[in-house]
Amino acid sequence: MTNQKDILYTDIIKIRIMDIEYDGITEDEIRRIYYEETGKELDVAVDIYYSEDYIEEVDANGFNGTIIHLFDEEQGINETYTITRGTEMTQENDWRPIDWIYNLMGIFVGENTEQYRAAEYFDQEVTNEIKLKTGGKVRKIGLGHSLGGNLITLLQIVLGYFDDVYTVNAAPPSITDTIIGKF
Repeated sequence: MTNQKDILYTDIIKIRIMDIEYDGITEDEIRRIYYEETGKELDVAVDIYYSEDYIEEVDANGFNGTIIHLFDEEQGINETYTITRGTEMTQENDWRPIDWIYNLMGIFVGENTEQYRAAEYFDQEVTNEIKLKTGGKVRKIGLGHSLGGNLITLLQIVLGYFDDVYTVNAAPPSITDTIIGKF
């Protein structure tokens, strides 16, 4: 369900942004997609945070994501879009799959929470940074496809992080004792 309060309010904008996020989304691409889909200029500040700037590769365990921050104090806009990436087939210049072991052990068996923990850490760090910078409440929207849909859904179920969550072909959530143990 789409919430009209979101700046990136249409399903197609969200899907297009999730799709190009895999290649490292830029501010220009966000502005272009917004214009193509709405016919209007995106008249807010856009900041982009990449998970690899916050999490060492060894600690990410294959997790990758991006947070887009849209801000305009005069318009009362302070929104983030946390995008958790779906399964990636292989590492660059390597035949080994990045996420398939996590898919098996984390999603299907429920014995691995490493990507969930990385997504949680990334979202918390960036949200805290944005709150310090803007001094206000942040409206948070979670976006995810496949494995990313699983991760964003789990963050919402377990922690209630988001005001709205939008997923496409999400792997179903599997809450493990390791995740639930936080309560």
